[in-house]
Amino acid sequence: MSFLAPFMLWGTLAAGVPIALHFFFRTRYRRVPWAAMKFLLTSIEQTSRRLRFQELLLLLARIALLVLLALALARPSSTSGGGQGDAVDAVFVIDTSFSMDARDGAATRLDRAKAAASAILDHLPPHSTVQIIAAADRARLLGPRLPADLEQARKLIEDLQVHHLATDFLPGMNEAGALFERSQAGNKELYLFSDMQRLGWEQQDAALTPKLQTIHRQGVVYLVRCGTRTPRNAAVVGIVPQSGIPHAGKRASFAVLVRNSGTEPVRDLSVSLLVDGNEDEKETQALPQLGPGETRAIPVTAKLGQAGLRVLTAAIHPDELEADNRFDQVVHVRDQVRVLVVDGSANNPEPEKAASFYLMHALSPVKET
Repeated sequence: MSFLAPFMLWGTLAAGVPIALHFFFRTRYRRVPWAAMKFLLTSIEQTSRRLRFQELLLLLARIALLVLLALALARPSSTSGGGQGDAVDAVFVIDTSFSMDARDGAATRLDRAKAAASAILDHLPPHSTVQIIAAADRARLLGPRLPADLEQARKLIEDLQVHHLATDFLPGMNEAGALFERSQAGNKELYLFSDMQRLGWEQQDAALTPKLQTIHRQGVVYLVRCGTRTPRNAAVVGIVPQSGIPHAGKRASFAVLVRNSGTEPVRDLSVSLLVDGNEDEKETQALPQLGPGETRAIPVTAKLGQAGLRVLTAAIHPDELEADNRFDQVVHVRDQVRVLVVDGSANNPEPEKAASFYLMHALSPVKET
């Protein structure tokens, strides 16, 4: 047994208040001369004993009330899942959504979730079982094939990868609820490992709340938070050409669109653009600061090689979420552009007198040989 608010146990000292009041307000007898009525002495003694007994019961009730109130405020918590007690059927729902790739220090949030899940596996009571669910905006039951095979469960946890999907806790809770329904064990535990993004609770909150209540009636629910704060994150959201049609062998201008999707400024970023992965031709521009919610166009140029389809890659670094730091876009590089000129007054015998004569020579000043 442990307490979530152990400092509230100091409240048990309040149990001494009723005792002090009892002695302070205790009835004080005063001698009064009275007539010879000794036959009443026995009745008075019996009444006095009954009153003392009633006062003692009332004192004990007041002490118990204060002690129980202090214990309730201290929030006692059971630790039956920590390696002692009866076996449990455990279900691990691990968030693999996009935000779990964010870094808190040296490790990503998914790495922290894996470490926490492995630690809980080590402390499950003997003969326990576990099922692993990977969840984002959809859920997938991974196994193990034999729920009692904790080593296979550990391997499944180690192999988890982040998916570029949104956070929604309902699919994972639905899958976990189905496992709880099928389980015949007396002890059931659900562990949700996530950075607890608000979007995950709000996506389908009307259905999520009753589902969690149903699961809570069947077993114990543990929420394991794997992120400490909102990550400082900038993302590349687009590459916009700034000059006409890209030509082979020429340097073209582009604007790389960078957006701060976090709630804090992002500082000291670098924005780069390269063609077909050629690091030798990469151009980099500095971005000293990007405010919360701000989108900025960073001008960069790229030297385009041969004609054909070319892949432009824009990237930023560093920030705390790497998955959206890169943006790829295909451009069609041309060595020439075909133009159709429609002349309403063509003059075949004397082409220099045609209305389109000078336009066609301006578009193609050097005659092909």
